[in-house]
Amino acid sequence: MSTVIHRVIHNDGGRAGISWSTGIRYSFPEAAAREEVGDMLSDSEVRVLAVHCFDHAVARCDDCQRDYKITELGVEVLGRRYYFCAVCRLDFVDDLRLHILGCPVIAKALHERIERSRQLMKQSDGLVLSSAVLAAESQALCQRVFDTKRGKRHVPPPSVA
Repeated sequence: MSTVIHRVIHNDGGRAGISWSTGIRYSFPEAAAREEVGDMLSDSEVRVLAVHCFDHAVARCDDCQRDYKITELGVEVLGRRYYFCAVCRLDFVDDLRLHILGCPVIAKALHERIERSRQLMKQSDGLVLSSAVLAAESQALCQRVFDTKRGKRHVPPPSVA
């Protein structure tokens, strides 16, 4: 167990930011190995950036006065560093996370996905209701057929006069 200072990315009232906080963290061997590598984006963060932000700037190097698309960021495979300025080597991992929080393209895609989910849930509810109505109609029809067959079995024989 160790006391560490770690970054917390937050979005308060539409304003994204990074704050630092202290806390107690239990150390695990896997976590220690990840910390040696350095701060990296998760697979889902990379996927979101690659799908939605491939065509616009995702980070800006203030020292070099240059905007970078996700495909233009530096990658150093041997040193296991990812997403930095190719000129001055400034790390962009935190900037990329802030971009994910504030990108209008990602927000629009998320809202579209939420709306599509709502529509599908309404459609599903309608299908469930239709299915229940059909099941009730089918049960009523079966009951009528059963009652009709029972009534024909117990018909008294015709009287001979």
